[in-house]
Amino acid sequence: MTFKMHTRFLVLLFLTTFLSCNIEPFDGEIIDQSNSLPANCENAVGVATVAAVNYVNATPTDANFSELCVAYRTALENQITLCGDQGGEFQLLIDNLRDCEGGDENVAQQRAFMTANIAGEQFDDLKPNGYNILNKAVGVVTFSGSDVNYLRIQGNSEYQSLVVSGNAKEITLFIPETIWKEGVYDLNIDSTDMNGVATPFFGIVYDTGSAFPLAFEREGGKLTITEFNLNTRVIKGEFEFPFIRASNTTSEEIGPFDCKDGTFDYSLDNEFFD
Repeated sequence: MTFKMHTRFLVLLFLTTFLSCNIEPFDGEIIDQSNSLPANCENAVGVATVAAVNYVNATPTDANFSELCVAYRTALENQITLCGDQGGEFQLLIDNLRDCEGGDENVAQQRAFMTANIAGEQFDDLKPNGYNILNKAVGVVTFSGSDVNYLRIQGNSEYQSLVVSGNAKEITLFIPETIWKEGVYDLNIDSTDMNGVATPFFGIVYDTGSAFPLAFEREGGKLTITEFNLNTRVIKGEFEFPFIRASNTTSEEIGPFDCKDGTFDYSLDNEFFD
């Protein structure tokens, strides 16, 4: 279960518990008091319930997502102050609200934004495959025969779909832990250079339904990390690389083509960074 899914589950559990318990329902208009201490426990529970519903119905891409998240967190804190927290369930909810912006200098709003111009076609909304369902920005992986951790940053043109089509464009950058810092690096065609040193590399899925569905990277790519911040938990940067397209049934190739003007701005939301 991903972090975001786990958080949503806890929120839904809170709502179910509140609505099913033998607690007198909050009678009357619920005033938005999430940024100030409510008058009493009953009022605090009502405000927290509304804030929970608003948060569950929002997504990280909504313009007011951060505001709703902070309002919910504040409402929970007020509820604990006025009502107590026997068992610590509400504090657990607060601890899991790491995708709020503000309040805690170590908390960053979750994001996954990639852009790129692929063979002359501009894409301004690339996100990890299935991001609209999993809400997971990055991954940390290792490969067989290696103990190096790689940060995986992916952008897919059809991340909204449960099943991507044969024409989906997908760029995946793999960045070794040795260079999780600002700098300019060669983007290689494999996970190691000639000296066996771990290097950044990538893969691209390109028009799998066409006559030339396979894409192969060429030497000469560049990866620039403009920001790597463990406090705000964010990585930003730019990339470019040449590639060729090849038939999956013959040896025929076309290209090279350019993937240029690539940018990425991703939350470091993997549990590796906890």
